[in-house]
Amino acid sequence: MAATTAVVTTDISGQAPAASAVEAAPAPSSRPVVQAALAARDKDTASRSTARSALPAATVSRLLRPVAVPGALLAARPIDSATTRTAKAGLASARTAEARTRATLQQTHAEATAAHRAWEQTVEAQTRSVASAAGGRPATEAATAPLTPSAAAAAIAVPAVRAETATSLADDRRTTADAALADAVEAQQRALDALTAARTQATTLTDADTRRAVADGSFVVLADGRVVRTVRPGTPVIGNGHTVSPQVSRQIGEALGLLYANGYPQGAQDAENLAIIIYNESGGDVGVVNTYDRNAAAGMPSFGLMQTIGPTFDAFALPTRKERNDPVAQIMAGARYAQATYGGLAGVPGVKSLRGGGPYLPY
Repeated sequence: MAATTAVVTTDISGQAPAASAVEAAPAPSSRPVVQAALAARDKDTASRSTARSALPAATVSRLLRPVAVPGALLAARPIDSATTRTAKAGLASARTAEARTRATLQQTHAEATAAHRAWEQTVEAQTRSVASAAGGRPATEAATAPLTPSAAAAAIAVPAVRAETATSLADDRRTTADAALADAVEAQQRALDALTAARTQATTLTDADTRRAVADGSFVVLADGRVVRTVRPGTPVIGNGHTVSPQVSRQIGEALGLLYANGYPQGAQDAENLAIIIYNESGGDVGVVNTYDRNAAAGMPSFGLMQTIGPTFDAFALPTRKERNDPVAQIMAGARYAQATYGGLAGVPGVKSLRGGGPYLPY
């Protein structure tokens, strides 16, 4: 019966692959020498494999998962304090650094995996070579004449040295790859820790700025998390003695947020100018309808906060907000009409007149 030896290696995931059986066919008289040589090879292989503490695959997999950083957390806002702006800049830098070290880890992990695979293949091939040389012929062929112990030892001497050299080179490459992988893992863990800390700091400071701005009433938080400037509730409106209500304050902020997101040019006093138009046109009543001017006589009464007529509303309403009884849609349609007709809210006749000390003029 042919002698059999098993070579078992351990990969970087920490799991042992299936044993590779190598069959030799030496004559009975040479078997003790061959068995001793192969046992020495197995012992050396095992010592090389177990001496290395492999990195768990789960650790590498965890470190390769991208860390989510919301875009809103990186975006600059008018309410951000100097400290918050600095924290956001640090977060952006930490995210860039983490992406770079993650790419390095991915590459290094692939190289280490390939080095382990090459080492295992080298061990199997060289062990098979020694076993074949010990029998003086391929292991699959039956021996026709017995070998003496001295002849068997001489037969395996050169292949054994060659096998040891090849295996040592493969092991050196594997050791180098493992060391590079360990360094990459440490670097990625440091980058992840820095990114997590930067994200936590930026989140804390951003939330604090948001609470302060909303409490003041000068800004509103939209459904998507954006913070938009508006007119603080209770602010007096030029022209008629009205003050801005909390409801209209929020509606102005929401309308401006949507307008800006859709390319509307930003003006320094957009919120205040909208308040002037709204309270001088409708008194802030979203449901009011003008029944006495020439438009009403022509069957097209102006309506809503901005007192636009139906055709004007339909032409200038944002495509996603076209309900005529929607106060935010009314504000956006009026603002877009003002932009197209007067070059912006600051150019509306009533706004220009009031800011110049004159009376309000319809638009």
